[in-house]
Amino acid sequence: MTFFRPTWLLPAVLSVFLLNGTNAFAQAAHDTSLLTDAERKHYRALLSKSNDSAERAKVKSEMNRLIQTRRLERRKAKTKQEAPAQ
Repeated sequence: MTFFRPTWLLPAVLSVFLLNGTNAFAQAAHDTSLLTDAERKHYRALLSKSNDSAERAKVKSEMNRLIQTRRLERRKAKTKQEAPAQ
């Protein structure tokens, strides 16, 4: 009895692609919790006005830059709080 059958190859490959696709989708989601409500509205308006993918990419990169800057500031503040006073 053969464990591997050629007819199982296509469903196996498709399953792998689907599982990898969901992981990539989860990584692409933006964490906008670090933005203020006004900033969220601003970026949402800019994204809705953009006509092509290049404009959307510029808006998203600007938004991601701001989010990364805020994450870095939060991490630095947390590190300063946890550092023991000498």
